Amino acid sequence: MNFSEWVFTNVSFVLRPKKRKLISLAKKFAFKKGLEIGGPSVIFKSKGAFPIYVYADIIDGVNFANSTIWEGNILQGNNYLYFNNKIGHQYIAEGVNLSTIKNDNYDFILS
Repeated sequence: MNFSEWVFTNVSFVLRPKKRKLISLAKKFAFKKGLEIGGPSVIFKSKGAFPIYVYADIIDGVNFANSTIWEGNILQGNNYLYFNNKIGHQYIAEGVNLSTIKNDNYDFILS
């Protein structure tokens, strides 16, 4: 987490009591690796309700096709830019069939 993210998150914690529980929960994902099906999602960014992108070590992504209206053309590989300069692995797979992704590789899943 860079300094501006730290400041924003801590100011939100102080000024927005309703967000405190989710920020506290997001901190538990520090140094963990996640898999996001769909996304990147605004709700998980620093200004979102559950700022897990700020704390997680790495998050890989799954998109159902290599061409979508919202992202254009995407390729499978280490190019999943989900937050600031954080990059994870982009998988192209249908969310109901993740058999191409190794088991026991992730600490949590987002969707």
